Amino acid sequence: RDVVDVVHFYRNEQLPVRKRVLMLLNHWIAEYFSSDFVDRRNRELVLNFIRNTVNVTGNHQDGEYLERLLELQLRRVEEEEEKDRATEPAATTADGPAKGQEGDERGKGGKKGRESKKALEREAARESQEEVKRNKEELKRKLQIEQWRGEAKGFSILDKTPFEFAAELTRYEFEMFQQLRWTELVHQRWAKEGKEKLAPNLVKYTAHFNRMGKWVVHQVVTTRRVSMRASIIKRLIVIAMQLYRLKNFGGVFEIIAGLDNTPVRRLRQTWNAVGNELFEVKEKLAALMKDNFLHYRRDLRESVPPCLPYPGMFLKDLTFLEDGNSTFVGDGAFINCFKFERICNTINSILYFQKYPYESFRDMKPTLTNVFPYLPNYDDTLCYKLSVEIEPPQDSRTINRMKYTPPTDTASVLKNVRALCTHPLLLKEELMMAVPGTPRGCGSIVLGDSSTQDSSSALLSWDSLAADTEFLEEVVLALKNPVTGVETKSRTYMFKRYNQSFCGDECVDWLVKNLSIAARDDAIVLGQQLLSLGFIRCVTESTTFKDKKTLYLFD
Repeated sequence: RDVVDVVHFYRNEQLPVRKRVLMLLNHWIAEYFSSDFVDRRNRELVLNFIRNTVNVTGNHQDGEYLERLLELQLRRVEEEEEKDRATEPAATTADGPAKGQEGDERGKGGKKGRESKKALEREAARESQEEVKRNKEELKRKLQIEQWRGEAKGFSILDKTPFEFAAELTRYEFEMFQQLRWTELVHQRWAKEGKEKLAPNLVKYTAHFNRMGKWVVHQVVTTRRVSMRASIIKRLIVIAMQLYRLKNFGGVFEIIAGLDNTPVRRLRQTWNAVGNELFEVKEKLAALMKDNFLHYRRDLRESVPPCLPYPGMFLKDLTFLEDGNSTFVGDGAFINCFKFERICNTINSILYFQKYPYESFRDMKPTLTNVFPYLPNYDDTLCYKLSVEIEPPQDSRTINRMKYTPPTDTASVLKNVRALCTHPLLLKEELMMAVPGTPRGCGSIVLGDSSTQDSSSALLSWDSLAADTEFLEEVVLALKNPVTGVETKSRTYMFKRYNQSFCGDECVDWLVKNLSIAARDDAIVLGQQLLSLGFIRCVTESTTFKDKKTLYLFD
């Protein structure tokens, strides 16, 4: 019976498991040799396993095949590297064949020697033409890069509307994000020597993140006038709100990291010109990064794709999992499967969002794709020096530093941040761009600059805009905003209590203030349209919107 049990165990359990392991090894070496087995130590570990385990358990044929596969793959990689290094043409020139060849030619006859010489001359001429062509292409590429550098150097954050810039940045960053591969996220390859080969896409993405943050600082500290610096910071904060609305968390953190950098944060005069409201918006977004990304983690879990996560948090988690957990347990006898399961889950949680692209940007015509890689930036020392020059410390001592204390519980933090998706400034941007005959997102205006926002009547017809259902939906969302919307509370009318109600005159006040409406009559037209289309309703069932204490409810 014992013999029968052993045979049954071998045939039905041990042998199938061994075959699956061999199939896995075969697939691993064939598909991921360039990323996992270029390191000699990894090859030696696998060879030791093949020779000391696979070959001695009755699978010597499979072991020999795997050894040959390793040798072939190594030879292939070496040949590819040798081909890449071979930038010089072949060692033959137009001067004729080598000395040894001349003797052979003389021995074989003059005619054959002349033919061989002509062939060598033709080969040399062809190689010379190819070299000239390569040089022309290289020169053309360098000129193109210099042109892009010039465009990037002359680009200002005020050249695009916040939505245009946020949309192009999200599209550009998602294309980079889709190129990430799981092989770049294991064994901390992004931080090792040779990381440009081990994790090229991740290194590129990280460099872009750092470049964007430094460019934000560069935009601010290279501007001399306080009013213009304030306009730039206002624009950057509105862009951050647009990026959050698009669920581009990486883009949000790029801008917030730049604004929280010391050369920008110390500019008290500039922040005083920006105003407390937008400073609080910046602090609300910055709260997502605090406490080891506690609030951001929940926000990301509850986000519906498409979404662009911030990779830095995951890299931090992967580093902790790699360094904080041993690979082997039980005196080195067993593999720590818990560690690798956690690593696998973390990598999957990153790459999950690659499956859901931003379909609305698919037909977008990009204009900044060649600008983003060459945006100018200075090192931290120079940025701080420029910051001190534009605002010396003695000029800011009389100005109090702005402060904001965010809530500590995640629910309140996320409530404040999510309310920014319907912030009146985002609606105002759409409103100020609603020029007849011009698509939304194609205008150019400095938000927060009073010189550009004196009147809205010159830009649009309120009668036509009030008929735009999409615009009215945005207005209702902004009105409902629990932080910046119209005040709603429990009120009484005719001995009956109405919860979450608001007054008509308060709604008109809000529209005039937040949408830059010049006349209250225009705001009443907008309110009437909201009432007629059923976005709001009057408690008296009246069909006329009134600029009075009449109570209204969102429907």
